[in-house]
Amino acid sequence: MPPKTSTDQPAKTTEVQVLFYVPNLIGYSRFLFLIFSTYFAFSEKYWVIFPIFYAIASLLDIFDGMAARALNQCSRYGAALDMICDRAQNATVFMLLSVLYPSFDFFFYMCFILDFGSHWFQFMTTALSKAESHKGKNKDEIFIIDLYYNNKLFFSTLVVGSEVCIVVLYVIGMTPFLQTFLPAQILGVILTAILSTKMLVNVFQWWGGMQRIIKYDLEHKTNAYSY
Repeated sequence: MPPKTSTDQPAKTTEVQVLFYVPNLIGYSRFLFLIFSTYFAFSEKYWVIFPIFYAIASLLDIFDGMAARALNQCSRYGAALDMICDRAQNATVFMLLSVLYPSFDFFFYMCFILDFGSHWFQFMTTALSKAESHKGKNKDEIFIIDLYYNNKLFFSTLVVGSEVCIVVLYVIGMTPFLQTFLPAQILGVILTAILSTKMLVNVFQWWGGMQRIIKYDLEHKTNAYSY
């Protein structure tokens, strides 16, 4: 007698299950920490809660990716959610810094525009090419973007340095003593240089993404849209 064959099919993953993947739950918690942090951002007594909650939200960005890989819960929704969390965090803090440093508000406005626009282009081209990640996986990537996403030292220096820069500038802006303290000023300048370098990377990221979208349009003749 031939062996029995199983006709059982693996259960299909539902939309609700994807919504409640562990890495996506971490993403939602990042939003909560960000929302609560902004409530205290300009509080005279409790402003220190903002950098603490902001730092927690940033650290959680590390664990959502780890959880996705460890639990085999990677999803395009999770990738989009992660990018939106990152952009929301940066947009919030750039606007706050523009208030704390009105003489440099244009710089922080440009940081917001470059950060949002460049990552949107990068993510959009990833979706069009059906790649697994928007993080430097395009085969025709510009050299500096390929270096940024694939060289761990370069990537870590710019990402960590920029995040630390944001927190340090906020703390200095909220602490009058530090604003005239020379070591704090020097640290602020060094970290701002790192943040500026990351913004330069965003310029190339924007340019590369824009080129790829135009190339996609020409190759697929998608030159007529209804907006």
